[in-house]
Amino acid sequence: MIRRAGWFDLLVVVLCWAMIGAAVALATNPVGTRKTQGGRNVINPLTQSPVVFLRSDTLAGSDGSSVTTWPDSSGNGYDATQATAGSKPVLRRTGANISTSGKPLVEFDGNDDWLANATLPGAGVLSTANGATFYFYFNQISLTNSSAFDLQQLFDCGAGASILELVADTSTDVGVGWPDDFIGTNTSTVRDLFGAAQTGCQVLTFEFVGPPAAGATYRAYRNGVQIGVDETNWQFTDIRGGYGLGNTGALNTGWRGAMGALLIYNTQHSAKTRQGIINYLTSTFGL
Repeated sequence: MIRRAGWFDLLVVVLCWAMIGAAVALATNPVGTRKTQGGRNVINPLTQSPVVFLRSDTLAGSDGSSVTTWPDSSGNGYDATQATAGSKPVLRRTGANISTSGKPLVEFDGNDDWLANATLPGAGVLSTANGATFYFYFNQISLTNSSAFDLQQLFDCGAGASILELVADTSTDVGVGWPDDFIGTNTSTVRDLFGAAQTGCQVLTFEFVGPPAAGATYRAYRNGVQIGVDETNWQFTDIRGGYGLGNTGALNTGWRGAMGALLIYNTQHSAKTRQGIINYLTSTFGL
């Protein structure tokens, strides 16, 4: 006797197909990623265990209000702070200096605004064999700087021992790199520049291949595309101590821009992971 398929049989078939679909989705879109329109792979930065994660869309306050504390969203407690009223950046919610997606950004005045954390990352956290990766989302407002050093200090880590800069010297060179002319080699003709600096919203990624030691390889990306070629003139054996954004006094320079996110990892990322995090930042803040 042949039994007709009933509702129970249909339910079993539906459940089986659902399980197959879930397995395929997990295989093609693992935990920590999601698909956006256009099929881009987007990775939530928190799934990759950042040491620091600052994001401006977590900040409360009205347009133009001072930023005293920028909380660390990584869960590690490495907040960026500023106690001096005249050196506090402001939260920008309206106008030309916000992100292209309309998210608020933390605006630095190009003079004496800065935020810092004195305890990150601690001895040796960023000197492991796994390398290190830094991500920055920001709107570069201007490349002009009246400082005698002719550069803009975007970020420093290690109380002057290792400084990431945006050079803003329109008469000679405008670039993105590490200021070996002021630290390390102390040679004015040597700048480890990856390529030209640009105004506007962008994601810059800086990557150390292996431990940051003398002769190590490091590289830079803008919006996921490598800038210039690999560099090997890194002068220092470790990155440790505090970190800062803007003019923290290491080179006595200001930064004229508005920042949306800072991510610091104590590992080098694969190309897929790196692009997934960049896609997350651009889908959140826009370009």
